[in-house]
Amino acid sequence: MQDLDLLLKQAQQAIACCNNHLELAKIRTDYLGKKSVLTDCLQTIGKLPAAERRQQGQAINQVKEQLQALIQQRTAWLDEQQIQQQLASEKLDVTLPGRGRSIGNLHPVTRVRQRLEDFSNNSVLLSHKAQKLKMIITISLP
Repeated sequence: MQDLDLLLKQAQQAIACCNNHLELAKIRTDYLGKKSVLTDCLQTIGKLPAAERRQQGQAINQVKEQLQALIQQRTAWLDEQQIQQQLASEKLDVTLPGRGRSIGNLHPVTRVRQRLEDFSNNSVLLSHKAQKLKMIITISLP
């Protein structure tokens, strides 16, 4: 029984000192996991006399419930602290002008017409370059 009280005090101090979720998860596994001290205590109950089993089992379960409640409270507190830090770092100036948006798209017929114009301009340009090249070749040959 005294071991359980000492264990509970140690766990309370460890939970109160943790400052992030990783530390809290490690504390949870150390005190409530499969290879924890409480699990060892529960396994030794079978070796006790029948009269002491019930009392010891109730005491262990009570400590376990208290630890779970403390861990849940600390998790909620850590979540709240994380939200507060995020709100403090992400300030929004509502007096700034908004982002401009272009409204709508071109009509599909207009898009096709523009593509045809681009194609015809490119083909005219290519034919013009071909004519220049032909003139250069004819001039340079004797």
